[in-house]
Amino acid sequence: SGPFTLRVVPLPINTGFAHANNVGITAVMAAGADLVLTLNNDMELERDCIERLLTVVERQPGFAAYQLMQINHFDRRLIDGVGIGLTRWGSAFQHGYRQDLGVLADLPDHPFGVIAGAACYRASALRAVHSDHGYFDDRFFAYYEDVDLSLRLRARGARFLLVREAVVYHMHSGTGGLNSPFKAFFLSRNLFYYLKKNIAPAELPPILGY
Repeated sequence: SGPFTLRVVPLPINTGFAHANNVGITAVMAAGADLVLTLNNDMELERDCIERLLTVVERQPGFAAYQLMQINHFDRRLIDGVGIGLTRWGSAFQHGYRQDLGVLADLPDHPFGVIAGAACYRASALRAVHSDHGYFDDRFFAYYEDVDLSLRLRARGARFLLVREAVVYHMHSGTGGLNSPFKAFFLSRNLFYYLKKNIAPAELPPILGY
């Protein structure tokens, strides 16, 4: 604990989750930070969340990123998401989404990727995958940018860890809208973009027309 500096970087328009986070990450790295925490704006943190997160990060340094434990804000008996998984078709899902907390012990400690809505990245890992389009690929605008980043990190041998002790409460789609046209459009578009960008045509399922 101790004094800290809060800096707000205003953007004149909505540039999307990916680009806005890139702006924030750039500012944090310029200040010399070793870790970057990304949080959705519809999150509530337990009072000791950051302290518990840092304890695990210091005790287990061999991971490129750490997934915070996301619980449903409105029904705290339900999990919101504890890491990214991939289906056999290549689409992504959130481990534990809307499942009872009782299944938590069965969910993986080392997910395929981390959900950027509540994740802690090592600055060194982000620098290693930075591209012309940022740390997150800002062409995604919103959704699937964290799946893409996880793939790029994994290509460099990265591993991820679920930090069950670091709890946040998520108002799932509190900004984008759970069934909104906005979310439907970007989820659909970005699934195809992420597949085309990251997976060779021969590996794509026939349903996609390759």
